[in-house]
Amino acid sequence: MQQAVSDNSHADAAPMHMLLCQNNEKKTVKIKEVSEALAEALGQMRSELEGVELKEVVSAKVAESLDDYLEFEDDSDDLDKVLTRVREFRMKHFNGEEVLLALRIFRETARDQNQWFRVHLKDERRQIQEESLFQIIRANLEGRLSQHPKTGLPDRSSCENYIELVQQYVKTHKLKACFAVIGMDRHEKNLAAYGQEGCVTLLNHVANTCKTKFREDDVVCYLSDRSLGLLLMDVDVESVRVVLNRLRWFISSHRIVFGGKSNFSVTVSITFTTINGDEEQVVEACETAVLAIPSETRNQLIEVKDL
Repeated sequence: MQQAVSDNSHADAAPMHMLLCQNNEKKTVKIKEVSEALAEALGQMRSELEGVELKEVVSAKVAESLDDYLEFEDDSDDLDKVLTRVREFRMKHFNGEEVLLALRIFRETARDQNQWFRVHLKDERRQIQEESLFQIIRANLEGRLSQHPKTGLPDRSSCENYIELVQQYVKTHKLKACFAVIGMDRHEKNLAAYGQEGCVTLLNHVANTCKTKFREDDVVCYLSDRSLGLLLMDVDVESVRVVLNRLRWFISSHRIVFGGKSNFSVTVSITFTTINGDEEQVVEACETAVLAIPSETRNQLIEVKDL
């Protein structure tokens, strides 16, 4: 039996985000763009925040962490790594109070030889609402999930059920979600050289990598011996593009012991789309796009539109 959600306040909450630029030469992190919702939450106008140093608008403890850990060197941790270490991210309200916010940070394409980051924020109330929503989604799937025997991942049928349920919440609660298919490059050659068991081993390697890179609410599924499904929750398509781009390069840059080789190279091609609530055959569309990639082409990232 599906549980109903009667509180629609989640749907009404405007997104809070900001765009930050880390300039190693000048040793600064400046706010380049801020959403209207975030400015309102801090009791200020957007023009009062944009162009300001991040340290000026965060709590003393957060500013101290930036001073301690952000070294502005090419071989040291950048802002995304530093902020994920902050236990409580707080920003200053105009009245002097500190606002506790849940933070998610994504690296954007470098510009002007500087590092840029998109930061998504939620106040405590909205965070609780969303956590409750994800719990309801998981509860609704209990009893309908089945695992692929060789990988232990939710199987294709479970993936389709999950997408169908998420589509409902996208429409009723304005939940943001995206779906991707991760296809193993040169699958036919690997199949001929290492057999089906070898291909499943490579697929498990990629699945385990995904599990280490994504959150508990994100779901990795088995689609076939050459592809995985990936459902990413509470994220827009622009952020997904950045995350998936980093994932494919991370996979390709890490060698593994396989097939008698100590430095075996694995690459994947990824197709993805945003879930708006009315799409049909989401899995098939992304899977078809992966299969359409030429057999000798590797490490592609393709957005699937107009489902």
